[in-house]
Amino acid sequence: MCASDKLRSLLGAGLVSVLCWGPTATGQWVEDECEVLATAQGFESGALYGWLVTSADDADGDGVDDFAVAAPFGGSFRGRISVHSGADGSQIWSYTIPTASAILGFSLDRMNDVDGDGVDEIVAGGPWNPALPGGRLLVFSGATGAIIHTFAGPVEFDTYGHSVATGGDFNGDGVPDLVFSGINVDNGAGRVFVHSGDDLTLLFTIDPPTPPAFFFGTGIAFIGDVNKDGRDDLAIGDRLAQDFGPEGRIHVFSYDGKQPVHEFTIDDIDQGIPLESERIDGGRDFDQDGTPDIFLGERRLNRARVFSGADGSVILTIQHEEIASFGPGRMIGDINGDSVPDLLVGAQTDGTGADLAGRVFFYSGADGSLLRTMTPTVADMRFGADAAPVGDLNGDGAIDFVVSAMGAAGGLGQALVMAGIPDSQIPGDLDGDGTVGVIDLLILLASWGPCPPCCDCAADLDADGTIGIFDLLSLLANWG
Repeated sequence: MCASDKLRSLLGAGLVSVLCWGPTATGQWVEDECEVLATAQGFESGALYGWLVTSADDADGDGVDDFAVAAPFGGSFRGRISVHSGADGSQIWSYTIPTASAILGFSLDRMNDVDGDGVDEIVAGGPWNPALPGGRLLVFSGATGAIIHTFAGPVEFDTYGHSVATGGDFNGDGVPDLVFSGINVDNGAGRVFVHSGDDLTLLFTIDPPTPPAFFFGTGIAFIGDVNKDGRDDLAIGDRLAQDFGPEGRIHVFSYDGKQPVHEFTIDDIDQGIPLESERIDGGRDFDQDGTPDIFLGERRLNRARVFSGADGSVILTIQHEEIASFGPGRMIGDINGDSVPDLLVGAQTDGTGADLAGRVFFYSGADGSLLRTMTPTVADMRFGADAAPVGDLNGDGAIDFVVSAMGAAGGLGQALVMAGIPDSQIPGDLDGDGTVGVIDLLILLASWGPCPPCCDCAADLDADGTIGIFDLLSLLANWG
């Protein structure tokens, strides 16, 4: 018997809404609180629409921030980028590269306003095209989709644009920089290029610090100022062999005013097949030591970890129990009110709601406990291939998220804007009324004991699989 059934027997059916959060309760979603604010529709089966998603500036001027979606296999593997309204998901602009097999959209990010129109730009890479010998990285006007600049690899198979990082100021000039990799430069050693976010000129190149190195630049992220010099630092991934084995590293680099400086290396990590979903992220302080930390999603190992930005030690490990492509994710702001940043992690082949339906998880950055899930009940949806925060689009005070579902709509793919939950609902506000009170207590007591397989255990506040005394104490601590 689910919590709603128990509670009805105590209070009557009219007093409580459906709380058995399964497919029969909410249709497309296991969890009652899942709310789709906007949906962007893919255009071509097999295009991998939603390979990557990212926030975008307000491109259409309606006062609501928008989002960008990559479909690198669209148009005979040419690749397509599109920007969509955050209000309703409608397409604002799109671009398909005219050259076959460019795979544009293999990397994707939002960057600062370059053309001076007041709207942030979108940057995307097409690294693999043999007809564009060294790959391409394109900077698009965020407002119109016009190409502002093209970075072209000079040597065949340089793979320019494999990975990209934006939003950090590496050289300390007050302007965010643009960083991208060519992982096959120098016969597979790899190289990273740092360009000014002001005029896009090349500032520095960064080579692997310690041989042997392969595919240096497999993942890149600005991680904040880890050495306290007032400039943002970089984390750069590579592999230890040119095969597809799991062994890799993350190297942390700073700038000393003259040149890039290697700070330290994190060993024994998985950089796997060089896909963007092996994401490195950073810039938030999880262990509250005053230094921003580093996130890595290890998709092939179904694992996500947070490393200290001070010394590279492991702060937090989250291991998925199934083979579910678990790991692509990002650091996000605090969503549970404990003043510690939290984690957003996707698992596109998770089968909890239906076969290959996918799932998205929110974890506490303080202790790794599970805060929330989003679980569709539509088979083959592949929800959670990528996910990113997009700001408060519906004005309720909670950060919302764009989540890709590459298998949705019969393989066309979708990107869904999912509503966040205001802080007051996490933890303890089980009925979502903004107050932790008697009804929430009764819901918890009606759910007491092991979580049944039919239901989402919203009352399991410590995520241990059982509703018990610690969940009760957590609820009481948030009373009111």
